[in-house]
Amino acid sequence: MRLNKAIALYTLSLSPVVIADNFVDAFQSGDANTLSTQQLATTDATAFQHQSGEGNDIKLLQRSSELSFTEQTQIGTDNQSTVQQQTGEGQTASTHQSGGNNRAIIYQTTSPLNVEGHITQTGEGNYARIDQNTETSFAYADLYQTGTDNYAALRQTGAGLLFELNQTGEANEVYASNKVGGFEGGQYGNDLNALVTQSGQGNVLNFLQTGEMQNAVVNQSGEANTTTLTQTGMLSSVQFDQSGFNSQATIVQDGVNNQLEYTQSGDDNLLTINQIGDDNFLIGESIGSNQEVISNQIGTDLIAEVNQEEGSLSDAIITQSGEHNYIYVNQAGDGHIANVTQSDVNQNTYVIQTGAGNLSNIVQGSL
Repeated sequence: MRLNKAIALYTLSLSPVVIADNFVDAFQSGDANTLSTQQLATTDATAFQHQSGEGNDIKLLQRSSELSFTEQTQIGTDNQSTVQQQTGEGQTASTHQSGGNNRAIIYQTTSPLNVEGHITQTGEGNYARIDQNTETSFAYADLYQTGTDNYAALRQTGAGLLFELNQTGEANEVYASNKVGGFEGGQYGNDLNALVTQSGQGNVLNFLQTGEMQNAVVNQSGEANTTTLTQTGMLSSVQFDQSGFNSQATIVQDGVNNQLEYTQSGDDNLLTINQIGDDNFLIGESIGSNQEVISNQIGTDLIAEVNQEEGSLSDAIITQSGEHNYIYVNQAGDGHIANVTQSDVNQNTYVIQTGAGNLSNIVQGSL
């Protein structure tokens, strides 16, 4: 067994390094590899790192750099990759891992220019985390995980934030909130955008956006899906799609111009929505059996439409309190229940039920 180890620190390197125009290129192949590269007071830092084998470990630190660029590639088993690009300009980091039990972490802090973080993982038991803090600049992070038992965590802080995630497999988890291990994730700043796609079984999504001009698009396909989304701020918008078995969704929006469009397709779906603020809007569809929709809207210009067109024993519970209310509920099937409560000012309620054994409860005004 070969125990490979390479360290590039300042001018101590197995690869070419120049202090002003820094460059590191390292390659390892074999078992139990370890590679560490540090370019501390760098100017034009660039690093390529390659590993192939078992028990690999890569670490990179480019500290006070201006034009940092990092690309790490690991192929094998028990790989770990850590990238830190701290104070500087134009930071970009990419990590590619293939195998089992991969772990990739990217830290990017305080930069006046744009920062980008890219992680691609293929295998089982993968862990990926991107932490970006740009204060006033744009931050972009994308994560691609394929396999089973994948875990993804995100924290972004800046003026314009974009997060894209694609998970394919079983038992995948995404956390961008204050979930576990003391890691406080989410998106904090202005002009927040998140695009999350999960395909497989047993997927979990937990996401938090705070600030202004939020936007979140969530797609889940498979079985036993769970989605928790919280947006606080202004001009929030959520497009939500679940397809499969035993799906759950909890979405809370607090802010000025909240909007939600949801689609659930499958069995045993549960959707709970709280929109608090101004100009709230809800459109949805639930297709399947035993769906339950609970919507609480408290604000100025509230509108809600719910279509439950297939299955039986579905419940729609909608409570609106505000000024310009409108509710439309369409239920088709047997044993449906519609509970509608509206309070002042301009209430409108339309409930359509087709089938047998359906029940409607409507209360309007001055509660």
